[in-house]
Amino acid sequence: MAISDVLKPARDAYEDLTERERRLVMLLGVVLVAIIVLLPIFFMTTEVADMETENEELRAVMREIEQARPRLARIAAENEANNERYANRAPALGGFVEQRAQAHGLALREINDQPELALGNYMRRGVRVRIPDVGIDPVLDMLRDIDRSEYPVAVSRLQIDRYRDAGNFNIEVGVSAYDKQARRAGDADGARTGAGSN
Repeated sequence: MAISDVLKPARDAYEDLTERERRLVMLLGVVLVAIIVLLPIFFMTTEVADMETENEELRAVMREIEQARPRLARIAAENEANNERYANRAPALGGFVEQRAQAHGLALREINDQPELALGNYMRRGVRVRIPDVGIDPVLDMLRDIDRSEYPVAVSRLQIDRYRDAGNFNIEVGVSAYDKQARRAGDADGARTGAGSN
């Protein structure tokens, strides 16, 4: 069976149409051809535009990462320095603060240890000391010395009351030390078990 035999009924039907119906059929054919040809081109163009947009977004993210690289390196270095600092366990805080005070010509009147407090992986120890009738400059030098210590300590409280003499003060200072706690084997096993059960 030849192709012309297959197309013969369609050709006969076309010849039986009026002039107006033939124009409508031709217009329908042109629309179908346009759809068949142009629709894939439209979809490919849209897909390419989407890919270009996605590539531009990826390039923008990579630029942000590249710009953030020095800041991330600085943060990593600070974390490393903090980890090294936490590796040095602070000595008994009362003696530590008294030693720093004496180095700046100050004498402590009271030393009160504060209760220990667990904060996540850290144990906070604290001490409060009173320094009566002193000038402010040696106290500031002592606080700066404590802050720059090689130990993980921080000035957590500072109360300044004017003494009778206009130039001197009664000072109360709170100093806290943060000791990193080693993870216990039971905690690590529990964390692994909890992670494995998810």
